[in-house]
Amino acid sequence: MKNFKKVDDLIYNITKSIFKQHDKTLFILHENWESLVDKVFYSTSTPTKITKSGVLIVKVESIHLLNFQYETASILKKINALLETKTICKIKLVQKI
Repeated sequence: MKNFKKVDDLIYNITKSIFKQHDKTLFILHENWESLVDKVFYSTSTPTKITKSGVLIVKVESIHLLNFQYETASILKKINALLETKTICKIKLVQKI
C-alpha cells in the first residue's frame, strides 16, 4: 500500500515514449487549455511547443489572432498560476494555415 503512484505520473511515463519531443508542461497546458483561454480561443488555438528559453508557441487562426494577442498577458498569468512557477515567460503566436 505504500508504493502508490499518482495517475498523472503513470500516464506520463507511458506517453513519454510515444511523444518524445513533448514535455510534461505541454501536456498540462493541453489538458487545461479550455480553462486558460476563452471558449472562442479554445476552438481556434493550440499550444504547440515550449522552447528552452520559456516561450510558449501557440497556433491561432488568423481571424482571432489580433484578439488573442490582446489577451496574452492575462493568459500568461493564468498559465503561470496553474504551473505554480514562472516556467513560461512569453507567448509567441503563429498563424494556423
